[in-house]
Amino acid sequence: MKIEPINVLIPCYNEAPRIAGVLGPLSRSKYINKIIVVDDASQDYSYKVASGFNKVKLIRLKKNVGKGGALRQGISYVETESVMLMDADLKGLKVFNVEKMVKEHFKDPESLVVGMVEKDNKLLLNGWLRNNISPLISGQRVLPTKDLIKILSKPVSSHYGVEPYMNYYFRSKRKKIKKVPLKKVYNILKYNKESYGVRPHVDEAFHIFNKYVQVYAKEMPKDLYAVLKSFIYPTFGGDAVKYKTHKIKVGNISINYAKVGSGPALVLLHGLTNNWECWIPCISYLKDSYTLYIMDAPGYGDSGNLENYSIEIFADYVSKFIKKLSLDPISVIGLSLGGLISAEFGKKYPDFSKSIVICGPIIKEGNTSVLAKTLRYSLWVVSNFSLSERALKKIIETRVVSYAVSKYANMYKFNRFLVDQYGIIGKRKMRERAFVKMGISVGDYDLRNTLKGYLLPTLLLYGKEDRLSSYKHAKKVVIENNKNLKLSVIPDAGHIVSMEKPKETAEEVKRFLGGLN
Repeated sequence: MKIEPINVLIPCYNEAPRIAGVLGPLSRSKYINKIIVVDDASQDYSYKVASGFNKVKLIRLKKNVGKGGALRQGISYVETESVMLMDADLKGLKVFNVEKMVKEHFKDPESLVVGMVEKDNKLLLNGWLRNNISPLISGQRVLPTKDLIKILSKPVSSHYGVEPYMNYYFRSKRKKIKKVPLKKVYNILKYNKESYGVRPHVDEAFHIFNKYVQVYAKEMPKDLYAVLKSFIYPTFGGDAVKYKTHKIKVGNISINYAKVGSGPALVLLHGLTNNWECWIPCISYLKDSYTLYIMDAPGYGDSGNLENYSIEIFADYVSKFIKKLSLDPISVIGLSLGGLISAEFGKKYPDFSKSIVICGPIIKEGNTSVLAKTLRYSLWVVSNFSLSERALKKIIETRVVSYAVSKYANMYKFNRFLVDQYGIIGKRKMRERAFVKMGISVGDYDLRNTLKGYLLPTLLLYGKEDRLSSYKHAKKVVIENNKNLKLSVIPDAGHIVSMEKPKETAEEVKRFLGGLN
C-alpha cells in the first residue's frame, strides 16, 4: 500500500485558544504536506496562532460564510488527490490519530474515512444522541479531492450541510464509508467555550438536524425520479453509436456486423439473448491489435431471419460470412451460445481459422446437465405455440427479468449499467423463433463430445464464479485429454466474463494468440 502525503483543509471561526492543539499534530505528521486554514472572518486572533505553524497556508475571509462556504474557499488551494478535513476545536489530537485515518483511507483511495471522536458525557442526552442517532456528523474526514469538489458544488452542502450531504453522497455512489475511532480525542462543544453559552449549542444542533432533513427531502426524491425515469424512458446501447455497422448478403439473408480496429482478423460471436453490442466492453482493449468483425447471428440484432435455427446452422453461416469477406481470421471467438457455435465451426471448418476461443464454455455435468434438459423441454413445449413464443420473448426482454437472470445466473457481481447498455438491446432485437429454437439447440448440444480429438488450438476462458458451468470440471474431463485445449480462469467474474472483465478477457486472448505457432 503506497501512501502519498496529503493536504488538510480546516475551516476556523474564533478558535484561537484551541486551534494550536490541532495544528501541532498535523504539522508533525509525515503524511501531511500542507495545512490550509480558512479563517472565516474570526473576531479573535485565530489567524495569528495559525500563522505560527509550519506547513500552514492561511486564507483570511473578510465576511463569515459558514463552514461549507469556508471549505469552498479553501478547496482551490488543495493540490493532492486526497484531502483531510479537520475541525479547529479538537482536544487531545495526536499524530498517530492523524496517521491512522490516512492509512485507512489509502487501503481504498476511493473511500471516505470518518474519524469518530469520543463524546463529552457531561451532557448525557447530547452524548447519547451523538453516539447513537448521528455518529457520522464528525468533521474529521479523509476523502478523494474530486468527490469533495462535487459535494461542495451542491447548495445543500452550505453551512452545516457538508457532513450530511457527504454521507449521503458516498452512500448513493455505493462508495465505502470507514469509521476510525479517535480515542481520547474530543470536540469542545459550544456551551463549554467562553462567551458562547448553551443557546448557540442548541442552535448548532438544530441547524445540523435541519440540513439532514434537507438532504434526504431534496436529494432522495431526485434519485427516485431518475430511477423511475430510466424505467419509463430507458436508454440502451449508448456506446453502439461510436461504431459503424455494415450489411452483406450471405446465402439468401443479410448479415449485420460491426468492423473495428486494425491488424489480423478476429470474428466475434454473441450469446443466446445478445447481439453484437455485447462485445463493446472488449473493443477498446482489442482494436489496436486486431481487426474485429462482430456478427449479428441470423434472427438476431439487425441480421435477417431463417426458417430454422440451430448451432450447426449458425456455424455454417459463420463459414459463409468469413468466405464472403475473404477473411483469414486468426481466431473465431464466441461468448456462451457463441462459444458453442465457434466450437462447432472449428470442428466442421478447421481450415477457416487458426484458433478458437470459447468464453463461458457450457460443459454439461451435474446441475448444468439438469438445467440443460429442463431448458430444452420447456422451450420445446413453447415452440409448439406461436403465441407462447411471443409471450416468452416479451417476458425475457423486460428489465426485471434481465436483472434477475444477470444477478442470479450470468454475473458474479450484478452491474445494472452493463445490463442496460449491452444486454437489453439484444433481447429486444432478437426474434422469438430464433431464441426458442437456439435455446433448444443449446439444451441438445454436447460441447464435451465436440472437443474430443479437437484439432484447432482452443482457449476455454472461464469466469471463476461461473454458475452455469465449472472450469474445474472442464479441466478434469476435457483439457487433460487434449493438448490443443488451453484453460484460463479470470477471478471475480461469472458466465459473461467478457462483459464483466473486458480488460482481463482481452489480455488472456492476446496471450493465447501470441503463443500460437
